[in-house]
Amino acid sequence: MVSIPLPLGLGNYVLPTATVTPFNAAGTVQFEDATTTLGTPIPVIGGVAVAPLTALPAGTHSITAVFIPTNPANFTPSTSNTVTVKF
Repeated sequence: MVSIPLPLGLGNYVLPTATVTPFNAAGTVQFEDATTTLGTPIPVIGGVAVAPLTALPAGTHSITAVFIPTNPANFTPSTSNTVTVKF
């Protein structure tokens, strides 16, 4: 995840990204900040999901990526490790 600081301690912009294996896994990724969803589910293309630039307020955030397969018989749903960011 890339973060870009806002001036005067107002927070940051983040660019949530997730890599899904295998690269041909079909589905979407929902990015979350603790229990709050960040936008809508992002399609996985070539094993990667990149969400739009997202503004987060100052403070500590616990970001995860949740993979939701198109067909759970072919791929397993999963949740990433938590990435903690503080601005």
